[in-house]
Amino acid sequence: MAKRTAARRIGRPSKGPRVAIGTRIPEAHGTQLRSVASDRGWYHSETAAALISVGLRHLQEATAPAPGTDALMIRVPQTDGQRVRDIAAELDWSYSDTAAALIAVGLRHLDELPAKSSTTPSNPAQQELPLTRAS
Repeated sequence: MAKRTAARRIGRPSKGPRVAIGTRIPEAHGTQLRSVASDRGWYHSETAAALISVGLRHLQEATAPAPGTDALMIRVPQTDGQRVRDIAAELDWSYSDTAAALIAVGLRHLDELPAKSSTTPSNPAQQELPLTRAS
């Protein structure tokens, strides 16, 4: 009988426990977010989550967000998600508006984003595939 080798895991490495945030951001912010994502080879949700993380480091700059029309569904680390919820409760803002405000702050501090994600496909053709339920 042949020796079994360890099965190779397929797919991207886990980013850890995540929570979903649905938000709407101003169209100008959505355009800038998509540009940043494209420049770095990231997904839009991944970029928004990174911008929220940066925004949390500069919370004192957050102001009530302008009404948004660009809808996003973002999966953020649980710890960031809980911080967003706590801040929303403290400021008496909605969870969605708080996320939008933090994205706006993150966009002002783009220099703090990492240059490249190691979990994003390196083949540009892979990034253009339609998302599936597992995505």
